[in-house]
Amino acid sequence: MLKRSVLVIAAAATALGADAADLALWEGASMSAWTNSLSKKWTNPRVTAEGLAVEAVAQDPQLYAKPPVPFDGKCNQYVEITVRCTLPGSHLLYWCSEKGGGCTQARHAAFTVRKPGEWETHKVRPGWLGEGRITTLRIDPPDPLRGTFEVKRVRVFEEGDCTPIDTGKTTGIVFEAQTPQQEYASVTWFSDASPGQKRLRFTTSPDGARHTYWFDFMNPHNNKPGQKSWAGLAYELEILQVTSGWKLPVSGLRMVTGRPDLPPDVGVTYAGPEEAIPRAGRPFPLELILRNYGTAPAKNVRFALSGLPSGCRVLDASDLAPDGEIAACAGWDSVGNDYAWGSLPNERRFRIRLSDPGAGRCAFQLAISADGMAPRTVTVKADVLPSLGLAKADYVPAPKPVKTGKYEIGAFLFPGWDTHLWHGVWTRAPHRKPVLGWYDETNPEVIDWQIKHLVENGVSFVFVDWYWSRGHHSHGHWPIAFGKARYRGLLKWSLMWANHNGAGSHSVADQEKVTRYWIDNYFRDPQYMRIDGKPVVSIWSPSGMERDIGPGGCKKLLDVSRRLAREAGLPGIHFIAVRSPSGATGREFLAQYKTFGFDGTCVYKYMDGGDPKAPPRVDGFQDYKYLADSSLRHWRELLANSNLPFLPSLTTAYDDRPWRGETFSAVKNINATDFRRICVDGKRFADESGVTRLLLGPIDEWGEGSIGYPNRELGFGMLEAVRDTFGEKPSEGWPLNYAPEDVGLGPYPKADDQLGR
Repeated sequence: MLKRSVLVIAAAATALGADAADLALWEGASMSAWTNSLSKKWTNPRVTAEGLAVEAVAQDPQLYAKPPVPFDGKCNQYVEITVRCTLPGSHLLYWCSEKGGGCTQARHAAFTVRKPGEWETHKVRPGWLGEGRITTLRIDPPDPLRGTFEVKRVRVFEEGDCTPIDTGKTTGIVFEAQTPQQEYASVTWFSDASPGQKRLRFTTSPDGARHTYWFDFMNPHNNKPGQKSWAGLAYELEILQVTSGWKLPVSGLRMVTGRPDLPPDVGVTYAGPEEAIPRAGRPFPLELILRNYGTAPAKNVRFALSGLPSGCRVLDASDLAPDGEIAACAGWDSVGNDYAWGSLPNERRFRIRLSDPGAGRCAFQLAISADGMAPRTVTVKADVLPSLGLAKADYVPAPKPVKTGKYEIGAFLFPGWDTHLWHGVWTRAPHRKPVLGWYDETNPEVIDWQIKHLVENGVSFVFVDWYWSRGHHSHGHWPIAFGKARYRGLLKWSLMWANHNGAGSHSVADQEKVTRYWIDNYFRDPQYMRIDGKPVVSIWSPSGMERDIGPGGCKKLLDVSRRLAREAGLPGIHFIAVRSPSGATGREFLAQYKTFGFDGTCVYKYMDGGDPKAPPRVDGFQDYKYLADSSLRHWRELLANSNLPFLPSLTTAYDDRPWRGETFSAVKNINATDFRRICVDGKRFADESGVTRLLLGPIDEWGEGSIGYPNRELGFGMLEAVRDTFGEKPSEGWPLNYAPEDVGLGPYPKADDQLGR
């Protein structure tokens, strides 16, 4: 049984229908209407002078109420909900209508409680025009592990008028915006053609200039396959900053039919050093990522530089007048499409090769011009480090592993970097650029650099994300490249089966097939990680196995794998569950993993999910400082409550906006100083508990912002925090951390040329 929490719906004395403008109103005695739909997920319902109280005893509890008289859904209707929560979180309002089909995922609107312990009134626009008569409302509170939830009043009312837009007479939208930094934003609207809010995600140019944005609602890239979202009568069209929900300041907003006539308008997505860690003593390649927002191509693109450091010059004048053009905007700029479809047609990458600028901080001006466009100037800033004076190498220099004594430090690794997945990173978060460049992970030389950077900083094993569903295997390139790497003997590895697939993706027959694949391809590798002599496999979704097989199904499937391993001459398999939510520490929650048949647990990254002590998120973000402050307490609670061994998480945080545009699981202010505090507390916990095998969160989730590998923003700071905390410093000093360019090697591109030159 899950830990109980209390849901309190506070009552007042007002009767239903006190205001003629109210279509439905629940407060006072009428709150008892919400008890009519209580399921086994609730217990002990009671109505008191303080309100209706029930206790959640299972995940996904729901409350329903039917208005006394069903009403026609209109575009100017709102639901007002007054709530108070022990902890903040996202709440969902669902509805059902006479159209049938139930309270589906499409029929919902979200609102977020931000201030714990204080009453908040949320005015929600459901967008149920075209739904016919509304028959039921449903409230889904947050995770039941997250404490007390109170609702004082639920009110449905009409307010003002709305002016619909006939989508048959318009095809798109044009507006101007100027933002000092990149903003994740959405064009949002409602429609009578289908329920719920529609949205088109985009990012603004970070160059601080005013640009004209055009979106073609009819472009297939802006619609789900077989579903046109711009249909019927649209209303409440807004342009919002995603994480806060605030309106983005725009001007010149207008609807258009067909392709508007917009002159070339080149925006600067990135202008800075091409190398993640530029150093003096070698040429300085300047990298530019430009996007044309106009509907006319930007022809004859030209560059001019001024204010260069003394002695620094352009090495090839042709770089200032490159061939070709930047194509016209096609009317789509969705973050999801950026990552899923590869390069945008109106985006291009350029390089200007400069001579050595010398060590130190440099700043100079870059002017960009094109036919039909006034020149645009941006300031380029770079910190150029002193030369290391290293000799050129023919291959990755041999690693010098750092010993960590009784501590065994590992990390999660996501092998996604053999495809176009880079695109959303280099155009959304160029500050994350790896020191290996936008590398090709199928290259064994890349793997050898990874091995070198890991083992020279105290990391001795990796859990590699691995994908299999219904007999189909994907993302299998990393073990193959690792098998060809020269220094593979220095690093242990194991699989993390990312089995987060849809219903029906697990069966006994498929479990037998996947286990034989492990045995035939991985388990006999001498570098494959073992615990107590057993090969290690961690599993993302035990709940998915239970879902598909039924109660006890997870253990049944694990036992099948263990039996096949023993039949193959192995002592079995050591299975580790990836716990979720990552912050939960309740005894009942932790006990389930032993029941599922696991030998231990871990988390992909420690976050505040399920943590009842977590502070409120601000605009969807948690602060990294909190994760650093709370990690030691979190581990101690796990030790006290868990009946299985676990690997403490040295969390590398999370921010997946470059891939998905909007997220409410993001962490801000990620920095190496707080990560060092996490490492120091990890060592303290290891010493006091005897739990000496620890696991970094992902080190290469470049799109999700969980990063430990060296990169442009943090340098080697994350890995050096591990080394300095757990490592045994050799008498000659720590091995020197450096990039391939420092010894005349690299880059290692795969998708690097998709943006062109």
